[in-house]
Amino acid sequence: MFWMLESEGHINFLDPRITRRNTHIEIDIYRKLTTTDTTIHFTSTHPDEHKLAAYRYHITRMLSLPLKTAQQKRE
Repeated sequence: MFWMLESEGHINFLDPRITRRNTHIEIDIYRKLTTTDTTIHFTSTHPDEHKLAAYRYHITRMLSLPLKTAQQKRE
């Protein structure tokens, strides 16, 4: 069985970072320290669907998580 350990009130699970506060929880986007946020260059010969997939993913993630306005702008 897989157990996630809470560290300093945070649990990083897939994309969301869940933070436990005294009266509520907060959700943010979790990124590893090695994240580069690089995508396929637009002059590449890859199909357009492949080039745009990362952008679609990031937009969908931003809209599907209950983020605050500042977090959405950062995303």
